[in-house]
Amino acid sequence: MKISPILLDRLRSKSTLETHQHLCELLARSRKVYYSRFGDGDVYILMGKSQKNHRFVESLRNELVESVSIDDPLYLKAMQVNSPEEKGMTKGLFQLWKYNNEHARFLLDLLPSSNPIVFESAVFPSYFLSFKPVEMNDFLDRFVRPRKKLFIGSVPREVVERIFGPIDHYVQTPRKNAYAQIDSWWPQVARLADQVELVLPAVGMATRVVSKRLWKLGKEVHCLDLGSIVDAVSSFPSSRSWIRLKRHMANQVLLPEFRDNSLSYRVHCFWRESMLRIRKIFYDIDPFSRVPFIRKARRYHPGGPGKNFD
Repeated sequence: MKISPILLDRLRSKSTLETHQHLCELLARSRKVYYSRFGDGDVYILMGKSQKNHRFVESLRNELVESVSIDDPLYLKAMQVNSPEEKGMTKGLFQLWKYNNEHARFLLDLLPSSNPIVFESAVFPSYFLSFKPVEMNDFLDRFVRPRKKLFIGSVPREVVERIFGPIDHYVQTPRKNAYAQIDSWWPQVARLADQVELVLPAVGMATRVVSKRLWKLGKEVHCLDLGSIVDAVSSFPSSRSWIRLKRHMANQVLLPEFRDNSLSYRVHCFWRESMLRIRKIFYDIDPFSRVPFIRKARRYHPGGPGKNFD
């Protein structure tokens, strides 16, 4: 993926390491910090198109616009656009995809600014789980597990507690298209947020809405979008390629008493990692590009009314 130099000068995303360091500094010194991750699906809703687990509705788009427009140093907005390539990244594993430049242009039109726009890394939690599990565990031990917390999502409470520790308050939401029923579960969130130090929303696109609404209400909490690592730990099937490829690493960020330390797991993990190294070499070489009569597989353009995409 070639990034337009002009776009890179005006908009970029930080590396996972930069976001990790910045987030740790803020969480250590402030009682109110929000980390909200916007994915490709969010951008398509902002464009007026549907997304796999959320149907386009104007109210959702309006709330996402409000969320991405918040300008405050304690409200960290993360987006994977014009982001640097880091060790291990390859096709299906956090590498920029073909619509990067299109998204960058759209965001620059949506968020006019005379200064360069810098987003946090949106893949920090999932990249650290995949490649830096020791550092991910340290982050969870410092800023998540000891805190009194509220979890919002559809993954069963007992599964969430295997990674985050005891959940003091739990709000159940639909697994898909949660925003359509937000009026039924949002009042619980608004009420319980006053009773905790940490809010962990994991409700797909509605996560950004939850963060925005809590911020607008002035809730002095840490609100962290770590939903991607929850998905990796859960038994729900996932269309995300990084989870299919790296789900075995989720075992290493569970609380110690829940980890699989068996020989069979170690052999499985070694085999998976070996195959991933071979896979990365294959995609780095990209042999098909040197064979003119083999056409590369085409990917349908995501979005559009009623269409689904990964």
